[in-house]
Amino acid sequence: MKLTRREKYFEEHKNVFLAGNVSRENLSKYPIEKRMEYLNRELKKKYNTTQISTSCERCGTIALYEDNGYITDEEILEYASNFEHK
Repeated sequence: MKLTRREKYFEEHKNVFLAGNVSRENLSKYPIEKRMEYLNRELKKKYNTTQISTSCERCGTIALYEDNGYITDEEILEYASNFEHK
């Protein structure tokens, strides 16, 4: 079975992924299921809780890479309402 470009990228950069050192710029190079896995795992580390998860890639990315504190429900709704799916 031939790997997709993103699956191949994951295999080549698995150590960076597992170490939690993926830059925002490189996150999109991973398959979507790996991006969501990464965001949820790293958000739990960042906020030191098991009670956080996201199903929205954009919200998770903003919370992980831009937010320096807890993101409020209002902020999540604001981000989600301003996001345009392409």
